[in-house]
Amino acid sequence: MNRSGLYYEKKPITENVVFMNEIHDIYSEWPFYGYRKIHAVLRMRGYKANRKKVQRLMQLIGLRAVWILNGHRKKIIVIVHSYCA
Repeated sequence: MNRSGLYYEKKPITENVVFMNEIHDIYSEWPFYGYRKIHAVLRMRGYKANRKKVQRLMQLIGLRAVWILNGHRKKIIVIVHSYCA
């Protein structure tokens, strides 16, 4: 057995839940924000999160930005899936 595997400790899941709740709050306020804008808002609020982590957590929650398709006035609305809090 490798020593690195012996001393490895997983990060607690509660940190991800805090980020997921914060991402959901930002998304409920501004549903047209994508992962880049949500990452910027998290940075302004004092959280240290990589944009790839924000993108991964948004995919895990099931959040996608609402946007206008092909210049039409029809908006695509994506259903928000529930997740463990």
